[in-house]
Amino acid sequence: MSRAQRRAEGGERFRYASGIAAEGPGLVCHGTDVSVPVGKAIGARYPRDRATGCAAGGLRGLFWVEIDRVPAVDPEAAPNS
Repeated sequence: MSRAQRRAEGGERFRYASGIAAEGPGLVCHGTDVSVPVGKAIGARYPRDRATGCAAGGLRGLFWVEIDRVPAVDPEAAPNS
């Protein structure tokens, strides 16, 4: 079943989002002070890359999770095994 089909059926979903802060190791390549050798290596491998200029603590991305709501099961009503 596709995502669009689930939504069209009106099913409930849990959604959670959390920001990803730029920090430490990520700033070596994505920060405001990228060294010349690193900048050249990025340019050679990713010529259209624009993911630079990030500052420590700045928003770098977003984690997003969606989970279909599953009805709770009443243990008292479940058949004995």
